[in-house]
Amino acid sequence: MKERFAQAAEVLSDVVEPAALALGSDSGEVLDLRMERAAFRFLGGDYRRALPEFDALAGAFFRTAGPTSEKGLIAPFCGS
Repeated sequence: MKERFAQAAEVLSDVVEPAALALGSDSGEVLDLRMERAAFRFLGGDYRRALPEFDALAGAFFRTAGPTSEKGLIAPFCGS
């Protein structure tokens, strides 16, 4: 089962870079794709790559959505 999550993370990796170039790295759609990729990495057991992604996302959501938004509230819990 973990292999499927790892495959999903790799597919999303192929999409995130072009999406960030087209929409901007702080685009809500790109941040959501990155969140999915981080979650799939975590579920696939790739904690070493998931944690830095979650940390970076926490800061990005705090910056773009605001500190009181639902997504911005994860920032204090991720070390950012």
